[in-house]
Amino acid sequence: MDMEVPSYKLNASLRGVLAQRLLRRVCPECSVQRPINDAESYFTGLQAGTPVRFATNLSAEEKQQRKQEGTLCTKCGGNGYKGRVGTYELMTINSSIRESIKQKKSTHEIEQEAVQSGMLTLKRYGVELIREQLTTISELQKICNTEN
Repeated sequence: MDMEVPSYKLNASLRGVLAQRLLRRVCPECSVQRPINDAESYFTGLQAGTPVRFATNLSAEEKQQRKQEGTLCTKCGGNGYKGRVGTYELMTINSSIRESIKQKKSTHEIEQEAVQSGMLTLKRYGVELIREQLTTISELQKICNTEN
């Protein structure tokens, strides 16, 4: 690990590591539902054709026109999002992860060990939020590296 802390001290005191990110919550009033395409399926791991929500993306001119017409979404003001929802990743330190720390394995190797032990990554948690139609693929892409 890159913290310049001896591994024996980490093993003696570390119980878990928590990561969290906030994603914008897709507006339930004006967002549209459509099936995901192959590229979106590849990123999320969801089956192509799975219906998910996509935020309405209006330009400033379109927002102004809809406001004048009285057709602008009253819930989100035409932004496509209203509020936030959290995505979380909790790595609990079990015996195999302790051993990996002791052996000074790389961060990537320790993460893989945690995933094999059942850790839900930020990305996998975010995919569940997409499946539940609470956020969008584009929001998840903002917080994820494309490695996992």
